[in-house]
Amino acid sequence: MKKIFLIIICIVAVAVFAFFAFRPTYQSTDPRPVVRIGASLPLTGDLAALGQSVKAGLVMALSEIPADSRYRYEIIFEDDRYNMRKAITNTHRLISARRVNAILYMFDSSIVAAPILEKHRIPGMGCTWGAMPFIGMEYSFNHYSRPKAQVQAFIEMLQARNIKSVAAVMQNSASIVEMREYLEQFAPQNGIELSVTNVNFGVKDYRIDIERIRQQNPDIVMLQLLDPELGIFIKQANELNLNIPLTSIDEFAHIVDRSALEGSVFVTSLSGDDDFRARFAEHSNLTMKSCTANIYDNFKILVSIYESSDRKLTGTEVKDRLYQIRDFPSALGVNISVDEDGIIDSPLIRVRIENGQVVRE
Repeated sequence: MKKIFLIIICIVAVAVFAFFAFRPTYQSTDPRPVVRIGASLPLTGDLAALGQSVKAGLVMALSEIPADSRYRYEIIFEDDRYNMRKAITNTHRLISARRVNAILYMFDSSIVAAPILEKHRIPGMGCTWGAMPFIGMEYSFNHYSRPKAQVQAFIEMLQARNIKSVAAVMQNSASIVEMREYLEQFAPQNGIELSVTNVNFGVKDYRIDIERIRQQNPDIVMLQLLDPELGIFIKQANELNLNIPLTSIDEFAHIVDRSALEGSVFVTSLSGDDDFRARFAEHSNLTMKSCTANIYDNFKILVSIYESSDRKLTGTEVKDRLYQIRDFPSALGVNISVDEDGIIDSPLIRVRIENGQVVRE
């Protein structure tokens, strides 16, 4: 019995050896060099809907590259759950283990990654509020409206409605701090009384803040909160019958349930023209979210830079060419350029919520 068992073991071993030794090897016959683009996005967690929308836009962008392109392109996705530690870990992994040539980000992930990108000379392109964190960081680029322009457009909207007092509720994040500083500067200069309540991420009870705002009795309440905190505040304000108009810069465009915001007016950046939205809807069954068109643009810009060269560029060469981008046709429906600080500024518009939809005024 023991002999039979040993014979069986030997036969199996020989078979396994033969399989691995003589099996055909399949290698790509495509001689083109590979360009690997990393993408650290919140694919799970509270901001998953936004991250998944951006991912779908990038998959669409990848599918649109012509078959006869000079290079083969890969996108390597990493989930950061909008956790800054994970974003840092993802950045190190993408650079050292996956050997990417550039990395795409959304929101504050691009800010915490900037020093790492600088050290390794890897270009990074993001979509977040805030310009100051990127100044002096040669390898970090941001495709979004500058906070100064956002606040100026917001103040103009308030003035057009003769609003004299604002109570702002703002989360403590690197990207919102710059916006708050401009708001505190421009509001009093334009005769608008401003009170600011700073809150941390993860707050689930705003009732004390809401009662304080009720006592202040401002003309309007400005909410700079990400979901789910934004939805929680709106729900609790509605339950407590706050009865003061709500507004924001951008945020109301991102929330799914806008039933309690009917008639609200706010300022937002362009988020995709009709053609891009139609192509996105055809490609994906997801609802298109903020930054989807911006990061789609970022990928397209990188592809255009590589395709313009007959040899694969270094990270420093890609960085230098990014600063030369002028009048690039954007999915936002306008032409965009990269300025001396690595910022791609995009226009702002006034909108309102009508029948649950965001419409231009």
